[in-house]
Parts: sequence; C-alpha cells; structure tokens
Amino acid sequence: MPTHPQEHAAPRRATRRRVLLGGLGAAGAAGASGLTTSCSPARDTGGSATGSGSSAAPVVPTGEAVDADEALVTEVLAAIAATRALVVAVRRRQPALADDLVALVRAHAAHGRELGDLPAPADRPVPARTAAAARAQVVTAEQGLQDLVADATAAARSGTLAAVLASVTASLAQHRTLLEAAS
Repeated sequence: MPTHPQEHAAPRRATRRRVLLGGLGAAGAAGASGLTTSCSPARDTGGSATGSGSSAAPVVPTGEAVDADEALVTEVLAAIAATRALVVAVRRRQPALADDLVALVRAHAAHGRELGDLPAPADRPVPARTAAAARAQVVTAEQGLQDLVADATAAARSGTLAAVLASVTASLAQHRTLLEAAS
C-alpha cells in the first residue's frame, strides 16, 4: 500500500507550450506537420492540430533558451489574437467577405491552440467601411502577422518551436494569397 497518494498517480503531462519549447524532435515535427494540414483552406477538418500519438515523456529544458522562446510564443500569440480580432470584426461588418474569411478565422484559432492559448486582444479593431478597403486591411494585417511569425521562426531556439512557427508562416501565406486572389 502506498504511503503517499502521488506514488500511483499518473505522471503529469507537459503543457502544449512547454512541449513546443522543449524540442520534442520527431514527436514535435509530427505535430507541426499536422498543423499545416489542419490549417489548409481547401480542407478544414475541424479537428485539432495537435497529437503525435507519442507517449514519450518530453524533456523540458530550462534557462535562457526557454525564456527566449517563451517570449517569442507570447508575442506571436498576442499578434495572432489581434489579427484574428480584426478578421472577426471585418466578417461582422462586411457580410460579403464572411465566406472568404471563415477559413482564416479557423486557422488563427488552430494556430493559437498549437502554441498555447490565444489571449484576449489588447485593442478592439475598427474595420474599414467598404468591402474592398476591409479586404485590403485584412491582407495588410495578415502580411504583418506573417512577417512577425517568420521573424520568430528564425529567432526560435527550439527546433520544434521553429518547425511549428514555420508551419504557421506557411499557412498564413497560403491564406493571404487566396484572399488576395479572391479580390
């Protein structure tokens, strides 16, 4: 009989953010490859972008590298939340664009889930008054987000985080290109 209740407790699972910052190698790469397919505007499965099927316990590094990557993830999540808030506001104000933007809203949500959790946006965005101007506003915001995530990819200390951020960058580029082509 155990003397402490924790002796038979299941091991604690690492949070999604810690897993990304910890560099899981093949398991993390599998999660990153799932992110690109789940964010495809051509095939939205509605499923989670997570899950590698691996039961291996991640090694979670500490120190400067984790702190630097944690700051990157926080910055990227805030930028995704702000851009997503704009896209949602444009969908509400410009119903003619709603169908063109639904996949983008879903992609932002999937990216947020993959990286941790999206925070509440810092500001309430004001969409442009015309559909053409609102589309241009979204394209500009998406380009800025794509640039920020690409920079974060290059700065990431964890290979797993870099792979996930590269996948997010590719997804954003794909969605932005399709949005530009639809105008």
